[in-house]
Amino acid sequence: MEKVRSKNNLKLIFILLCVAFATPSVMYFITGKSISNLVSSFTFFYTNPTLEITPIKIISSILFLVIFLGISFVYYKIVKEHKKVFNNNKQIAKFIIIVSIIFLIMLPLTSTDVFYYIGTGWSEAHYGVNPYYTSVQELMQANPNATSDEILLKMPGVWAGQTIVYGPVWPLICKILSGLSMGNLSLALLIYKLFNLILHLSNAYLIYKITKGKKVFVLAYALNPLVLFDGITNVHNEMLVIFFIPPRYSTNLFASYLKSGLLAFITTNAIIIKTTRIITYFNISSPYLELYNKFPKKASKRKILINK
Repeated sequence: MEKVRSKNNLKLIFILLCVAFATPSVMYFITGKSISNLVSSFTFFYTNPTLEITPIKIISSILFLVIFLGISFVYYKIVKEHKKVFNNNKQIAKFIIIVSIIFLIMLPLTSTDVFYYIGTGWSEAHYGVNPYYTSVQELMQANPNATSDEILLKMPGVWAGQTIVYGPVWPLICKILSGLSMGNLSLALLIYKLFNLILHLSNAYLIYKITKGKKVFVLAYALNPLVLFDGITNVHNEMLVIFFIPPRYSTNLFASYLKSGLLAFITTNAIIIKTTRIITYFNISSPYLELYNKFPKKASKRKILINK
């Protein structure tokens, strides 16, 4: 009986800490504030940012860090004692979905990247400009209609003067997602969050399949506070990169992908979303290539070139 209470307590504490972390976002909406007026900064209570250090800023920062560290500690305990905490896969799936939705509710606390994604996507979807050649700032200067656009007005001071810095896959996705918003900034943010939520749950499922049902790996990824905060709350596009990076697959799958040519497709997509991922790919994937060369079956016919 005590063991049952203990495992339920861990899950309950984790949920309550996540809810506490999301409370400022909920309060922001309750007070009737709009996404347009949101200033993403390191302040837990969403006070207007200033250069001076104030008591409320100190308290906010401490609360932010304490709650996040609390979530991280309980996360570690859950992963470590996962066999006691969860009885079956259905419990794990429900818990991951609940926690992910809580992080989805949270506003972008410390990052403005998602508004850059939304703005560049909308500039191409609605105004037909090429984000590689025309920045949002240049669009607003050239087109009078753009000066009152809710989405584009969110860009100045963030990335307004910056053309797109990603490979061609990401701008295309941004064009589609921003186009679905019909120019509504709040709806656009929700669409991007839902997109990353789907990616997150898909990644968790793939990890489950790849590790042949080893729950510890699924939980280690899906409940990781940094992944949840960075990927779902702040809506970074690393979620999509994770989906495509080849080394995330098991050695056997890596070998079969290498043989079929699917590896080239996956690698290309990972790289053309964020070109710097080519460095990650070669650094992490080399051990898999070494293992592949040592496969006993017909290994001599499948030579892999590796930097020696």
